[in-house]
Amino acid sequence: MEEKKILIIDDNQSDRYLMKNILKHVSTDLRFFEASSGEEGIASLAEINPDIIVLDLNLPQMNGFQVCRKIKDDVSRNVKVILVTGETDAMNAFKIRDADADDYCAKTSDFEELKEIIKKMI
Repeated sequence: MEEKKILIIDDNQSDRYLMKNILKHVSTDLRFFEASSGEEGIASLAEINPDIIVLDLNLPQMNGFQVCRKIKDDVSRNVKVILVTGETDAMNAFKIRDADADDYCAKTSDFEELKEIIKKMI
């Protein structure tokens, strides 16, 4: 399997660390990158060229829906976006479809659902 690049965009450093350490057990062919804001994540896309983006919904300035929409509007990119959130009321199916996310899951301490989504995508 070829190496897959995963960009984790989350303003919470502890969550980024936790996700990276849990997801690295999914496959040895994963390489991780991090961004602490939507703007930073978008700015790093050309350099990183990720295969999968794990994107927190609750970000300062530009929320996850806006970031996802901006990424998906760039038709030159073939990147999968997974929205994650700790707020279940933000799991609005219409908003997620409207942002064109490929999948979504709740933020949990074990990120079990996220691991399963990543396994399917790789």
